[in-house]
Amino acid sequence: MAESKESPRKREKTMIDQEPSCSNLISLFDEFVIDESKKVGEKRGRVKADANVDMDPKENARPPSQWFSVYNARKPMKQRYHYNLSDGRLLQHVEKGISDKFRITCVSCCSNLWALIMDDETNYTDQVCKLSPSFLPKEWIMEQWSKNFYITSLAAGSKNRTSVVVMSKGTRYTQQSYKVSRSFPYVWINKKWKEGFHVTSIGTAGIRWCIVMSRNAGFSDQVVELDFLYPSEVIQKRLDEGYMITATAASLAQSAVILSIPSKLLGYETQETLVTPKFPSAHVKGKWPENFYLSHLCNGPTVC
Repeated sequence: MAESKESPRKREKTMIDQEPSCSNLISLFDEFVIDESKKVGEKRGRVKADANVDMDPKENARPPSQWFSVYNARKPMKQRYHYNLSDGRLLQHVEKGISDKFRITCVSCCSNLWALIMDDETNYTDQVCKLSPSFLPKEWIMEQWSKNFYITSLAAGSKNRTSVVVMSKGTRYTQQSYKVSRSFPYVWINKKWKEGFHVTSIGTAGIRWCIVMSRNAGFSDQVVELDFLYPSEVIQKRLDEGYMITATAASLAQSAVILSIPSKLLGYETQETLVTPKFPSAHVKGKWPENFYLSHLCNGPTVC
């Protein structure tokens, strides 16, 4: 594992094979950590995770997939969603939305086509979005950190590894760090929890994971549920215990759900979840009259 230098401051339808034992040594060069320096925060938590399977994404076709979506009960607002977007259409919708005073709250990907969620009621005062051929654009991220932008959403193509990173001003964060790894980095997450960080964004590219952790995220406790399928029973148990889903993503092989207990009210107290084989456009629109809005979205593996 190589560690980077720290920055000075902080709808389109707007509808195994076994590897030789040296692979473990090689994988050390496939992980990296990026830290952004500022101060404040504290917290602790725990990770529940299954053993990681390290496979070469080039030798594995994407299995059948499903959409996992999360809806928050909120005060009435306007929301836009777009899906099956090519790279060019994604950027057009982002530009149009921002010019209309909307902000990106979630970005996801299925078979290299993007899904985009934008709201007109957020705390973000400014926002930038980067479509990059790499996972992730390190230099651009560090440049935005120096301008007091923080990562608030990210996603990557399942095959070509093109990534989208959204960074915003107006967050509560005071420091941020991210790690890219071939397997789910739960040891690193535990370490960062002890340093006062919490997971605030998560994304995948093939079997690679990117975990973004931030200080002053506003959580008093946090857990990770990692499984080969969406762990619905476990998630419901966590919700009954007072946790809220605050991030989710899925690789070619595993699904991860981040659940957190907020240190104060987040503006919503009720969440609903849905698993569908197709993008849940009808459900999204059907929930708006009930003041439930799509907050988190990912496409992950299902039973073959």
